[in-house]
Amino acid sequence: MNKSKIASLITFAVTLLLFSSCRPGQQLVVVEARDSVRVEERVREVKVTDTLFIEVPRQAAERTTADSSSHLENDYALSDARILADGTLYHSLETKPRTDTLSREVVAQVNDSIIYREKIVPQVVSVEKELNWFAQLRLWLGNVMLVLIAGAVAWAAARLVLKG
Repeated sequence: MNKSKIASLITFAVTLLLFSSCRPGQQLVVVEARDSVRVEERVREVKVTDTLFIEVPRQAAERTTADSSSHLENDYALSDARILADGTLYHSLETKPRTDTLSREVVAQVNDSIIYREKIVPQVVSVEKELNWFAQLRLWLGNVMLVLIAGAVAWAAARLVLKG
């Protein structure tokens, strides 16, 4: 065997070593993510002051008198009228102080809705896949081939050195 054939063989062996590799099966990636929405509804009772308006009934009053003065009165007003000495008519009308609105406390129900949003950040968990029997065989054969190639390179290098 000449030196160029041995050099070609060594180059070929080194190229095979560079382009050969073994790796375990692919990794399984598990992504855990959870998103939830929760709605709480609450009913509260609140005391509210309510104003009640009462309709005032219509009232009317009239009077005929032979006297020079007259006085009329109802629940809401009073009126006085008289003829003065110079012959003119004087008439006055006054309203009585009165409150016609009533206030009372009323219990009202108030509905509250609270929305809770929970978002959990996803986490990537890498889980290595178990090697099956074929992958284990290939790994074992790869180791055997490395030993054989290293032995062949050492044998070729020893022959080259001893001849040389």
